[in-house]
Order: sequence, then C-alpha cells, then structure tokens
Amino acid sequence: MRVLAAAAQYTHSLAALFLLPLALIPVWRRQWLAAARTASAGTLALLLYVPWLLHLPSQIARVRQAYWISAPGAVEILRTLVIYVGGSPLPRFALPAVLFTGLLLMLLGAWALMRGLGRGEETGRVAAGAAYLALVPLVLMFAISLWQPIYLDRAMLPAGVAFLFWIAWTLSAGSLPARLRQTGLVFLLVSFGLGLGGYYTYRGFPYAPFEELAAQLRSSLLPGEVVLHSNKLSAIPTAYYGPDFEQRYLPDLPGSASDTLAEATQRVLGLVAERDIATAVGDAPGVWFIVFRRERQEYADLGYSQHPGLSWLQTHFDWEQTLAFGELELHHFGGPPSQAVERPAVATGSRSVSACLRPCRT
Repeated sequence: MRVLAAAAQYTHSLAALFLLPLALIPVWRRQWLAAARTASAGTLALLLYVPWLLHLPSQIARVRQAYWISAPGAVEILRTLVIYVGGSPLPRFALPAVLFTGLLLMLLGAWALMRGLGRGEETGRVAAGAAYLALVPLVLMFAISLWQPIYLDRAMLPAGVAFLFWIAWTLSAGSLPARLRQTGLVFLLVSFGLGLGGYYTYRGFPYAPFEELAAQLRSSLLPGEVVLHSNKLSAIPTAYYGPDFEQRYLPDLPGSASDTLAEATQRVLGLVAERDIATAVGDAPGVWFIVFRRERQEYADLGYSQHPGLSWLQTHFDWEQTLAFGELELHHFGGPPSQAVERPAVATGSRSVSACLRPCRT
C-alpha cells in the first residue's frame, strides 16, 4: 500500500485528495488498529515521495505566482458532474441533457442510499463508500481552492469512477422502483453516447494530432535543422511521440498566467525552455516552427501584426511552407530571407494547409 500511495503522488500531486479520504476510513469506522497501520504506511509513503517533494516548493511558488485557474464556484461543481456522466469535451447542444442526467442520477443515488442503509443492506454500505470517495475528494479540492485555486476537473477522474460505481449500484439494486431505475439507465447510456461522440470528433484547442505531427517532422527534418515550439503546450506531447529527435521550445512570458512550469520541473522532465528564439535557433540552416492557431490569434487581438516568433523567423530565414495539423501550424523556414514575406498556400499532406503569415481568421 505504501508503494502504491507513493506512486500515486508521483503520478499527480493532487493524488493526496484521494489518499487522505481513504486513510480516514478506519477512523470513521473506529478501527483504531487499522488506523494506526494506515498512518504508519502513510509515513513510509511520504518518505518514498521525498525525492520529488524537494522539487514541489518551487512548483507551488510558480502556481502562486501565476495560474490560469480561478477560484471555483457552483459552475465548476456542475461541470465536474457533467464530466462524470458525459466526459469532456462535450458538444454544446448535448450539455443540457447531460447536466440533467447528472442531477437526476445524484437524486436517485441519494434516495437509493437512504433506503438501502435504512434497511441495513450490506451492499448499501458498500455503495455509501463509493459515494464517499466520489464526493469527499471533490469537496476537499473545492475547499482548498478557496485559498489557493487548484480545481482541476481531470484530477477528479478517480472520483468519477467511484461515482459510477455508486450509480451502477443504484440502477441495479432493488432499493428503487424498476421504472425509475430504467429511466436513469436510459439517460446514462444516452449521456455516454453523447460524450463518446464529443471525444472522438473534437479537434479544437489544445488537442491536435501530435503523433502525425511527429511523423511529419521525422520524415522531413534535414540535418542541422531545428524543431522549435512556440510554447510547452505543443512541445511536451510532441516530444512524447518524437523522442528520437531533438525538440526545443520557447519560454512562457515571465509572470504571465501561462508561466506555470517551474524550472525544477522542466529539468526533471528533461525539457528545459530556451532562453530566447535566437539562442534556440543558433546557426541552424532551417527551422520547423510549431504554433497553435489560437496563440497567433491572441497576439492579433492584442494588436500585434504578427506572432513575435514568426516575425523573427521571417527576418532571418526564407519561409517555405506551412502545414496545418488540426489547431497546430507547422511553419518551415530555410535559407536566407527573400523580399517576399507572404506566399501562396502550399497543398502538401493530407490535412488542410494554411500558408498565411499574417494572423489568419479561425
């Protein structure tokens, strides 16, 4: 247990939101010997976590300095409930139906628990444990976020599994009338279908076909050329699919809301941001520059005529082609700059291609 607890913390720092409620179960049951053993195992797990714990303060300081997450409210709770039964991303038209399903299942689950526990059913006590693990980590994360916002829906995925165990018992046990259970099951299956449809069809930010992007780079990269990402959002997943060739990325603007990856964490990942674009490119004969279309549009909304990275590359290199991979744009620069900055679109590859170097409309 101690090894698994330490492994959970290494996987995600917010695993503590689940480990603490689990550790408290013997206390609620007044099983003091089991509680003492749990505390001992927790201490050993914490010792196993010390190597990463040494890096945690710098990451926490970075989170406090700037983070994109704001203090949560009722909307975040409802959104998490929607994710429990429908997943994310979800088509906008499906949101009302999935939200109704989540609220309906919560009411049915609470009613079934009261009836099951009232009858002294053993399966009711098991279902109560699942409901406890579905709700308490959520409440704990919400409470902490009122002091330091850390509310992440994806961190609640294990709680979502517990929620579905609770609902599965609700819809299969005899604590509720059959018609109510059948109605809840139909709504749940419809929500599952809507969620799967949204997952397999969504292609918006920050998703992209990173595996295809890595394959394109692997087949097109010439000796000495540099692969440069505009930020970590594309660099980390592309590095996962392309570990066999070097990739670099530009740092976040210091103090900005996106400046969340501490240097200590970068070193542990083996992906340290470059100091600036000139340092990243060096004397390379060519550059493959990767940027999200939304990022270019954000610079345009701020009044920039061009993304700073693209402006620098246009000054020092000759633009050759641009390939689009979903929300990502792959710009290839090589050779000395020519007088023509903007060129016709290049139809290369199986995906749509956008070759404009001025801010494109999305």
